[in-house]
Amino acid sequence: MNDRLRELRLERRWTQRDVQRLTGIDRGNYSKMELGTRYYTIRQCMKLAIVFETSMDYLAGLTDEREPYERSKICLAELIGDEGEKAERKKGLSLELRNRLRGLRTEKKYSQVKIQMLTGVDQSNYSKLECGKQHYTFGQCRQIALAMGTSMDYLAGLTDRKQPHRRKKNVY
Repeated sequence: MNDRLRELRLERRWTQRDVQRLTGIDRGNYSKMELGTRYYTIRQCMKLAIVFETSMDYLAGLTDEREPYERSKICLAELIGDEGEKAERKKGLSLELRNRLRGLRTEKKYSQVKIQMLTGVDQSNYSKLECGKQHYTFGQCRQIALAMGTSMDYLAGLTDRKQPHRRKKNVY
């Protein structure tokens, strides 16, 4: 994942400070992301996908397809009013994103316990996602996207397209 960030940045001839200016992600934290010693938060992944004009799935190593799906109208609503990562975690998922999550689970006829078995996301934490009491972590979003057969971009509201990008082989 970290090689992809560096590659995307260098293709644009940007410095890490440029990425900081464009995303608000601290340069030191971004540097650690490129080195692979720090993982993204879900919000950081969303911002990076938008700035680098790619998908969250590409950044997460789920696909080799760089081209993102068309952006959703709710993606901006999810990123506007940024009061920081802690405030976002407290806020929880918007009603639209909760409905997406619940709808996917209903379509698959999965119980929350089945989601826990498939993803490793604790059932009580998954329930909090569906109720809007917490926001995804990067890892939760990635695992739920894999289990539900959708993209991280759809779960995060960056696109309205449910289908995932073509998955890489041996993605877990």
